[in-house]
Amino acid sequence: MLKYVILFLICIITFGCATTEEIDPADVKIAQLRSSARTLEDRIAVINQTQDDLQIQLEKMKQENMEMQTVLQENWSKLRGTLGSLKDSQRREIDKTVKSIMTSSINDQKELNAKLSKVVKAIQAQNSGLQQKVMEDLSISSQEVKSMRVQLNASMDKIERIEKQIKILNSAYPSSSSSGSKKSTGTTKKSSGSRKPKKEIKRTNKPTNSKIDYSQGYEHIVAPGETLWKIGRDYKVSVQDILNTNPNINDETLLSPGQKLFIPYRTE
Repeated sequence: MLKYVILFLICIITFGCATTEEIDPADVKIAQLRSSARTLEDRIAVINQTQDDLQIQLEKMKQENMEMQTVLQENWSKLRGTLGSLKDSQRREIDKTVKSIMTSSINDQKELNAKLSKVVKAIQAQNSGLQQKVMEDLSISSQEVKSMRVQLNASMDKIERIEKQIKILNSAYPSSSSSGSKKSTGTTKKSSGSRKPKKEIKRTNKPTNSKIDYSQGYEHIVAPGETLWKIGRDYKVSVQDILNTNPNINDETLLSPGQKLFIPYRTE
């Protein structure tokens, strides 16, 4: 169970964090947590293997003891068959010898079971202590990961706000065409306030990644302030893949809230 918890945390750390072009301290800390999780997993695997080996040895010794008991019972039956022709004194001697052997075997078995019980208890105590330590380390790591995710989300929100401000500035101050001089009077003509021409959208029918399938996907409804870059990041696809599967997008910088987009499926 602990192994699946560690794998689950590793998956959250791997796929939950946003991909950035620069390596920040949060990524370094996440890498360290992954390494610690792998080390703890290896230690748990070694202890579990040791416990399994001891359990196998215990079962083997029990089986050998049962076989010994069977052999003794068979020998006892054979001896009982021959006792009828022996004298009473000889019979009592044989009975005493057989009982002594049986008692010795039972005592040896009890002593062996006591030793095995002590070994198993010691391993269980060690395993319990290690599991408790692992759970404490995982609790601390989980808190640190949550803190880093909050910081990352705050950074992403800040980036989105900056993008919105840039879009507002671009729409409020469009680029003006260069002014030209008049031929006869030499006076200049003011440039018009027309918008910057739309960027030409190039579409291909080929996915940018072999794991992306255009034949299936999701329907996404654009929320206020969302961009193609943010949508692609959330679904782990590129902006080009979204443009290829949505021919109704004429300007990748202008998305309307409520607009429906088809997001191709990523098989991983």
